[in-house]
Amino acid sequence: MDYKAIGERIKQERNKMGLTQFQLAEKVDISPQYEGKIERGEKRFSFETFLNLSIALNTTLDYLAFGHRDSAKSPERLEMELLANKLSEGQISLLNDIIRAMLVHKNRG
Repeated sequence: MDYKAIGERIKQERNKMGLTQFQLAEKVDISPQYEGKIERGEKRFSFETFLNLSIALNTTLDYLAFGHRDSAKSPERLEMELLANKLSEGQISLLNDIIRAMLVHKNRG
């Protein structure tokens, strides 16, 4: 991964949203110093931090990582996957039932 290019895209999106490094760091629950080092490509980061940055910046991981704007998975979908991985099998089954019910309701509406 090109961490310098990723950092530049993070900075670009942060500026577009009118956020300071401190404000973005607060949203992502990291220190402003760490956020600055990420933007300069000086620090690597966990997948969870990367996902949280994409959510806070309202963009996709695909865009931040590679500069592609038309990714099939939004930050919300990726967050849902991350959260679902923490659920038990019973909870996953219940979640699937809820989603199916939502789709049935949507198709009737």
